[in-house]
Amino acid sequence: MDGPSVTTTIPCWTSVEQALDQAVSSGVTPAVSLLVARGGEILFESGAGGQEGSATVFDLSSLTKPLVTAVSVMILAADGRLSFDQPVVEVLPEFDAPAEGGGQPARSEVTVRHLLSHSSGLPWWAPFYEDVSAGELGATEEGKQLVYRLAAAQPLEAEVGATAVYSDVGYILLGWMIERITGMPLDEFASSRILLPLGLGSAGFRRIRRPLASMAAGEIAPCGPCDWRGAHVHGFVHDRNAHAMGGVAGHAGLFATARDVHLIVLDHLRALNDAGVILGRPQVEYCWSSANRVSGSTWQPGWDTPTPGASSAGRFVSDDAVGHLGFTGTSVWIDRRRGVHVVLLTNRVEAGEDMEGIRRLRPLVHDAVFSTVDGVSR
Repeated sequence: MDGPSVTTTIPCWTSVEQALDQAVSSGVTPAVSLLVARGGEILFESGAGGQEGSATVFDLSSLTKPLVTAVSVMILAADGRLSFDQPVVEVLPEFDAPAEGGGQPARSEVTVRHLLSHSSGLPWWAPFYEDVSAGELGATEEGKQLVYRLAAAQPLEAEVGATAVYSDVGYILLGWMIERITGMPLDEFASSRILLPLGLGSAGFRRIRRPLASMAAGEIAPCGPCDWRGAHVHGFVHDRNAHAMGGVAGHAGLFATARDVHLIVLDHLRALNDAGVILGRPQVEYCWSSANRVSGSTWQPGWDTPTPGASSAGRFVSDDAVGHLGFTGTSVWIDRRRGVHVVLLTNRVEAGEDMEGIRRLRPLVHDAVFSTVDGVSR
């Protein structure tokens, strides 16, 4: 007698494929790479455009913040070399005395957690590159140190811890703290403690004056012309402040494939089960806990959460998800309730810096992904 029949549901990713193809054909982005996974199981991986699939390396832009800088802080916290509540001035005395107008007493209250969650009161951005681009100073160690000093001198624009204002400046300072504590350049620390242990051979920073030999420019999606540099941005970082710092910074500079991003996310997930290769459970729980969300904002240490009714992760993302965006057109969202994470990488800046196309694409793709996942799960 035959046993009971077994029906296997094969997910239909047609709507997702159509969204990717439309993104390229409509001119939103020349290239796109998408990876959807449930834990260590890759459910869907595809790409569209001139450079396709998991082999394409993208400038991740601000995904550097959660994937390198916040991860580095978590590693150092697990090592006992810093704490989330440690005042910044204990590591960077330079932060206590702005170059203009003397000290501000509140600066001593700014902690690592405030920088991670964008609640330090620092401004979101400043054109530091304008001060280091002249002559031979740009993209050198001297230029990087000048940017660090300029970032440390930025005045606080809000009460410490009272509100969240997304800040590149805060993450530039976190990068400096990591270098000061470890005595290593940020890219070398990231390589030794994050990228190599996870086997991410195609991921890394590209120093402007010494690019990685293992990452050829032809493998990297281009990122458009730049008047300031007088060149087409291809094979070196798009962000101007990161370029002025030599290509290595706490707020931007990481290059990677969708598969690389997936593996860093996977270590977060495994750490929650005490099985992380580079991360520990207490540190991931701290950063992903809603208890550490800044009041009235979507920001937690290192990570964003969905904006109710207007998330880039679409209409169906769970409210306990964590994620992050990058200016070049990159994103990662981890839907903790579904147990699914989505890595969407584009080089939309190659087509121009208008934001409307990517603003439409992100929720469209995520709606299609979560609808497909939910349809298979039912």
